[in-house]
Amino acid sequence: MREPHVFSDPSGHRWRVLTRLGTAAGLVAAVFATIFLLSLLAVPWLPPIKGLSDFPVGRRAALPTPENRQERLGRFLLGKAKKALRHEITRPARRGRPAP
Repeated sequence: MREPHVFSDPSGHRWRVLTRLGTAAGLVAAVFATIFLLSLLAVPWLPPIKGLSDFPVGRRAALPTPENRQERLGRFLLGKAKKALRHEITRPARRGRPAP
């Protein structure tokens, strides 16, 4: 004895609903894709934005120059000295020795 499938739909109503929903979703996706592609094509005809298009084409923006080795070394040593001083100040005083 054969039993019908659990999701049996002899009238075809479910199939029609799913087909309509799929078609509607496809149309919405197609409309969004068309709008997106048109926006990409329309960019050259838009008016220029002040400040973005004023930069000369052949010239690049000046990048910051890297610091020289002595400046970096001095900053590193200063940070190291600050850390050692902070450690010396916050460390608890030993017995028999007065705090600085």
